[in-house]
Amino acid sequence: MCSSGTEELIEIRSVTNLLSLSSKPATRYYFRGLPCANYELIPKLLREEFLGPLSKLYCESEPVKLQALLLQRFVRYASSYYRDGTLGTLRDNFSEWLCVAQHNGLPTLLLDWTLNPLVGLYFAVSKCDDKDGCVWCMELKNPSDRQLTTVHLEEKKELREDYSAPCLVIPRPFNRRIEAQAGRFTYSTCRDALDKICSKDPYADKRVPWRRMIKWVVPANEANKKKILEELGLCQIHDGTVFADLDGFARYLAGGGL
Repeated sequence: MCSSGTEELIEIRSVTNLLSLSSKPATRYYFRGLPCANYELIPKLLREEFLGPLSKLYCESEPVKLQALLLQRFVRYASSYYRDGTLGTLRDNFSEWLCVAQHNGLPTLLLDWTLNPLVGLYFAVSKCDDKDGCVWCMELKNPSDRQLTTVHLEEKKELREDYSAPCLVIPRPFNRRIEAQAGRFTYSTCRDALDKICSKDPYADKRVPWRRMIKWVVPANEANKKKILEELGLCQIHDGTVFADLDGFARYLAGGGL
């Protein structure tokens, strides 16, 4: 049965602590780290602070159509920012451009995940403020049970824009950031947070690709986030490696790296 896994509160206080929680044999996990434990698993375009203003600007309130309008403009101008051929390996399809747009901050119906638990933890602690962070762990169903809700872009499949239930998107590593972050995505048109879908729809557990969602809290007290960030640095998980570009490397150096 699909479950949010939030009934048992588990706290993360070290890198080894997280690794011990995510090492179940023969199980595939996706991870998503958030600097504030109160943030919900909702794609940016479906959050009211983005959907409302953008709907007025583009005179379109239907999220799928609004996403298409945004992406059309993004693709039109993207090449002028990458004259060095960085985007030359992209195929001319909706799916791959949507992944690029998501990684560059455009509001879409995608949500970022990673195969690497340490990358997920990095995003939970990279803002060392006084708020508790969290790492969401998505425990996936067996491959045969999630086949219809998984889109492998390496197989030249296209992501449909109108899925009725959330699906997994596995991109080609066509840019260094996706590769460095072991990036994966979920695509959802549902306005409920992903971890709430099963509790609201009794049939959702048969349609979603995950077995359960687990939320681990990363306490901010006693400089816990800062300590974990230092541990991640020893594991070569930092701004320079996670973002894998000059901006990220410059932030790493400015923060005292190397």
